[in-house]
Amino acid sequence: MSIRLKPIDIQNMVFPKKKFGGLDESAVKEFLNTVTQDYESLERDYRKASEELKLVRDKLGENASLEHALKDALLSAQKATGQ
Repeated sequence: MSIRLKPIDIQNMVFPKKKFGGLDESAVKEFLNTVTQDYESLERDYRKASEELKLVRDKLGENASLEHALKDALLSAQKATGQ
């Protein structure tokens, strides 16, 4: 999953104004600030989770290699003892 929308995109979003009765600019800016902060937090959490997942996958690969080596050693020991 790739995050396409960046916090800066949210922050720089410009809303068109209506000719009659436009947007409350301060309310929009406040909302965008809140969304930007939340989005930045989610982005940090996503990156951290991705890094942790990579570490877990790497460790899993190491454990699979170790398991294979132990099975080979056990088989060799069993053959050596005649079992």
